Amino acid sequence: MPIDSLPQLLLRAAAALVGILLVLATIYSAVETFVVPRSANDPLTRFVFRRIFAIFLFFTRNAKTYAERDRVMAFFAPTGLLMLPPVWIFLVMMGFTLILVAPH
Repeated sequence: MPIDSLPQLLLRAAAALVGILLVLATIYSAVETFVVPRSANDPLTRFVFRRIFAIFLFFTRNAKTYAERDRVMAFFAPTGLLMLPPVWIFLVMMGFTLILVAPH
């Protein structure tokens, strides 16, 4: 096995560190969102919900009445909650990918 240069070694260490932080931050976000019995203001959850809200605003832009808008917006919270686990799974997978690729 060849000896790595210092920049390569630092890059691998940084990748592993970013991967560890990504996994820990994602797990923290999941626990804070679903387990903590108070309203948590988690940045990752807020990011996902804001993107979904923007999509829902796009679909309600031509609503002429409150009832029309409410009919669409009724699905906003359930859609947001259903989108969080796939986002968390993706981020954990990316974190573990960085951790596992770092030593090679």
